[in-house]
Amino acid sequence: MPGFEHLSFLTLAWVALVLAFAGMVQGALGLGFPMLATPMIAAVTDMRTAVILVLLPCVATTVTNVVM
Repeated sequence: MPGFEHLSFLTLAWVALVLAFAGMVQGALGLGFPMLATPMIAAVTDMRTAVILVLLPCVATTVTNVVM
């Protein structure tokens, strides 16, 4: 199974842009981070990679919302 080293620079830039956009939506509405980020990242990668890439930021935003 290939790792993340097969992702191109443009794919990584797209992932960063999507995570930033989904984070802004999460901050404004309080929900929606995984619902936006996962399908948008899966559009350029496979679903397994998309879920793994969204997992840690999603957990971080959830923990932040619970603590605040």
